[in-house]
Amino acid sequence: MSKIALVCDSAFDLPLEYMEKHSIYRIPFSINFPDESILDGNHFDREDFFERMRKDLPKTAVADPDRIRRVLQKIRKEGIRDVIMMSVSSALSGMHNAMRLMAMEEEDMNIELFDTKTASIASGLYMVYAQRLVERGLTFQEICSKLREKMGNAKIYVYFKSVENMIRSGRVPKLRGAIASVLRISPILTSDEEGKIALVQKVRGDKNGVKALREILNEKLDQMKEYYFSVGYSRYEKDGDVLESEFAQEIKDASYYQKNSLTPALAVHGGEMVYLVSWLEVE
Repeated sequence: MSKIALVCDSAFDLPLEYMEKHSIYRIPFSINFPDESILDGNHFDREDFFERMRKDLPKTAVADPDRIRRVLQKIRKEGIRDVIMMSVSSALSGMHNAMRLMAMEEEDMNIELFDTKTASIASGLYMVYAQRLVERGLTFQEICSKLREKMGNAKIYVYFKSVENMIRSGRVPKLRGAIASVLRISPILTSDEEGKIALVQKVRGDKNGVKALREILNEKLDQMKEYYFSVGYSRYEKDGDVLESEFAQEIKDASYYQKNSLTPALAVHGGEMVYLVSWLEVE
């Protein structure tokens, strides 16, 4: 059976160990500080990154064409012609279009590109699903068919303990953000069917944030036969520990589970204090 390459961008928030174990190729975003540009990923000091971000909020940018091209050329040199590529939502980033343009150049390769219409750990669960289909020995066409059926099934809910970075990056108007900060109002967001950010509700305080996530999960996960589950955090691993404790039963019942930190490219927008929960219904 011919080999199949799996490719995603760095905002899928999959643990590096998982990606290396399963030979998943990653295309990084660029993170641009005023005096330096770095590639998204965990190959640098995260604490230093967050300290720098407090002083100068960097901008993020999609991978340049040559970087994507080099990944595809590496795959070709390894004798692989069937490629499944995935990106975070095209409504949130230009990465999908950049991948599409580079894929069009590779006429001798079978490249299927998927827009996950979400981001972070939710996008990552689609890649886990694809990897497990490859592991089961399904053909390229069969895997692509199943992925098309699953697109839209991954759900993500994100509680932002602070809106400071969203204010600084311009994603939240300054006046509205300032009022929210004073009143300690924090949003819970999700991605809608078009892959855009949608407000679910507003809460006050971390305990109420976790409580709201619990209520959402109680409603959404009820009656699911099989699902993958993931939690995420930004700077502080203890935030991930809080979620693991709260959702211990859901984690136990999941056929796949992971906990991972936000990639720096997403932390630029989310800030230091974020709770994320996500799941993908498999059956």
